[in-house]
Amino acid sequence: MLVRTILIVTLMSFSLLVYSQEVYHILHVKGKVILKNSGENVKTGDKIKANAEIVFGSKSDLVIALGNKKGRFVIKPDPEASAESELSTFLKDVVSAASGKLSTRGATLNLLDLSNHFQGEYLVLGGRAKIVMNPKAFDMADGSFFFLRYAYDGETINKKLSHNGDTLLFDRDEIFQIDGKPIPKEKVGEMEFFYFEKEWEFPRKISQMIMHFPDDEEVKPGVGILVEELKSSGTEQDQIIDEVEAYLSDIYGRVHPGNLKSWLKLHYDL
Repeated sequence: MLVRTILIVTLMSFSLLVYSQEVYHILHVKGKVILKNSGENVKTGDKIKANAEIVFGSKSDLVIALGNKKGRFVIKPDPEASAESELSTFLKDVVSAASGKLSTRGATLNLLDLSNHFQGEYLVLGGRAKIVMNPKAFDMADGSFFFLRYAYDGETINKKLSHNGDTLLFDRDEIFQIDGKPIPKEKVGEMEFFYFEKEWEFPRKISQMIMHFPDDEEVKPGVGILVEELKSSGTEQDQIIDEVEAYLSDIYGRVHPGNLKSWLKLHYDL
């Protein structure tokens, strides 16, 4: 009887351990990351236990996951790893908190806002972003305009941006087009962002950035999982939007709130 009781308690303890083990829902994978035991690639949509051992292909790889207990996390290899063997690790040992919401001051953007907002890596969803400018700071009528400058195929390209009244347009098809012909956006690296006032002799440089225009098919799988999980847990709509913004910033960089909200409304009715 005593042996049977101990066995039952042991089985119950084991069941509770398995049941309570953290599970990670994979939202995004950068690079080549594999499960060590099976050799299978880790991919968006996978559900992996915290004690799984994974192998990163390089130190620049990462995984973004949603834990059923700890929320959204970024999983990266040890930046100090000096050998290939050190790129193998257990999920639970390399989890770090993901970034929080990025702030944007006001609906219209002045010079300081622009310089801060368009620094570094920048994301445009749906191939097009409409951004309202402060008309007192940036008049886009009568010869004043914004433009991007980038290098392509050994040439310097100055690409004037379209606008509709006080609304500036960042259009993927327009930006990555030369002499009426599309060019591969993957071959364009860092861009410089300028404003030219008709009364100035030279344009004013606002910022330097790398712009990302991913296809919806690339972005939607991870966002879809995140939105579904947050909705099912009763998360408020505004908080869901903030979580999606922070998640995308970990992958692509800053995104304008108006561009994000219109994209989420279109695809997820948020």
